[in-house]
Amino acid sequence: MKYSTKLSDTVHVMVLIAINQEKSLSSASIAESVHTNPGFVRQLMLKVNYSATELPEHLKSGGIPPFFRVRP
Repeated sequence: MKYSTKLSDTVHVMVLIAINQEKSLSSASIAESVHTNPGFVRQLMLKVNYSATELPEHLKSGGIPPFFRVRP
């Protein structure tokens, strides 16, 4: 049985982008790191981008969710 690697590949891509923020990465260079093809990387990033548009405002801005805030 073959297992899906979408989650681990997505995490790999996100970490790679975070580490190389100053560089402009192509889907081909990311795919080389993940050992897959550029089309698969583009599909993953489209899904991540779509998911990010549906986040609540406090998460889009990098804020802390209200239930994690410490009260004085």
